Amino acid sequence: MRRSQFTTLTQSNQDVSNTANISPPQPPHQIINKTNYCLLIKDNSNNEQNDKSFTLKTVQSNCSESLEFNIKSFIYQKITKNMIYKSGSFGILENNNNTQNQPINNDNNNHNNHNNEKKFTLSCFYTMIEVPIVHNNTSDVNNSKSTPSSPMKLSVSDLLEDEELISKNNNFQDDLENLNSLVDFSINDDLDDIVNDIDGSSPSNKNIASTIVTKTEDKKKQLENSLKEYYLCLVCETENDVNLGLFHLEISEFCSSLTILISEVINNNNNNNNNNNNITDSNNNNISIYSDLSIQNKLSNWYSICIDYISRSVKLLDINIQYIIYSTLTGNTFKIITSPLPSQLSSPQTLATMKTISDDIISFLKTISIVNLSTKELSPNQFIIKPDESNNSVILDNSSSNNTIANTTNYDSIDDGKNITDNNNNNDNNLFIIEIKQSEECNDKFNVVLNKHDDNLFCKKWSNKYIENINNSISLRNLSEDLKLKVIQEFNMFRRMIDISTLNNYLLYKSFLFLSCNDNSDILLYLLKKDNIQDIKEVLIVLENQLKQHQLKINN
Repeated sequence: MRRSQFTTLTQSNQDVSNTANISPPQPPHQIINKTNYCLLIKDNSNNEQNDKSFTLKTVQSNCSESLEFNIKSFIYQKITKNMIYKSGSFGILENNNNTQNQPINNDNNNHNNHNNEKKFTLSCFYTMIEVPIVHNNTSDVNNSKSTPSSPMKLSVSDLLEDEELISKNNNFQDDLENLNSLVDFSINDDLDDIVNDIDGSSPSNKNIASTIVTKTEDKKKQLENSLKEYYLCLVCETENDVNLGLFHLEISEFCSSLTILISEVINNNNNNNNNNNNITDSNNNNISIYSDLSIQNKLSNWYSICIDYISRSVKLLDINIQYIIYSTLTGNTFKIITSPLPSQLSSPQTLATMKTISDDIISFLKTISIVNLSTKELSPNQFIIKPDESNNSVILDNSSSNNTIANTTNYDSIDDGKNITDNNNNNDNNLFIIEIKQSEECNDKFNVVLNKHDDNLFCKKWSNKYIENINNSISLRNLSEDLKLKVIQEFNMFRRMIDISTLNNYLLYKSFLFLSCNDNSDILLYLLKKDNIQDIKEVLIVLENQLKQHQLKINN
């Protein structure tokens, strides 16, 4: 690479300082008018003759009749075109309901009100949810003994056994055909009768084979019926189109937890009503799912759980955000501890609030982290959040919409780029504790106490941006993506510069200038040292020593 080409990768002191002060463009403040949800189920019980025809039945919804009709039409079109997926998709619904909540005005004022009327955009997320239905085998055995004509419940092992019987029966018939072709049984007519009795061509054996086949087909149908298909549509009504795709991970986790909740409600109901007659609808669903309060509360709070959590986290952390950002980028392991007042330990409302705060902070950590984080619950008031250890190398991914460094080296054995043999000391040095304490003055207020306060100028600048947009969750989510993208872009540029710096000292000096003008030099060095690349190890040592001397001169 020529010197002129290398210069384009670097910046002068003035250029770097100017670019650091430029804030990325933020979307306008979104005014949320309404948030709706609609949970549907496919019902084909009344269309037995045509398996492809079905109707969409509402399970739970807080939408108006017109909006619910639009959602059903929208979902029906997506199903018929095979364009609805488990991973979920985003779209915009037709809004024909802009004036239904407007008061009736006189004819003279209709024209003016029409001009001043605001039109809202209906941004939506829609997905398919498959809920497995678990059957009680013990009750099925008893029912089969008492009523032989009742249909058998699903069993995968029985299905495999029936298929084995069919294959064995087919092999037995093939052997008999080969035997008939090799041996002449015309000597004795009695032997012909014996062979005909054994041969699969006899009517009795044909009936047995046909019953096995029909039984297998019935069990395959039962296997399909054991998965109930639900369709969820989450709607957000705003003045401008909201990019809900930024919250794809949060909404996907919400749908996963909703799937577990629906399955628990249905199966618990089935277990409780084993000895009684279950009250079911036309689609063999228990009626309780249509009125279950836990499902209703979860659906009604979808916007608060999936989107507003980031605003609540920023308000709670406040000036501590800069320390959280620094520790997240350096790969610390977090421990969240909730400490309610002794007098509030038995208060369900306080415990629920503390759990919500913990979930909000965990989601916020995952939002700003450039590595995948995993969560482990030690107790109801203690959580461990650490980098996922599924991989052993850092892999940059700039192609996805969610800017993350997919996976990580074992951070438990790294402290500032050095290996530590003592695991106990390492855990203490690398553990970032976030303690949430309930205020003694006011039970509704909570304080955050941290055990570390490391930061740099880069993290301070970004923390100020978070605080400036504290009431706008959409802007805060955009800031998180911009933060990760900025770190990844600088890391990629710095890594290319280091690779070229091995050629001569002049290029090494240009890399030093880049780091000395960068507010995030310590984190960039940490991320590159963590890769443990032997070819650039000496270069990193030289750069680190020079940076320390440069900082000492500035401080003095």
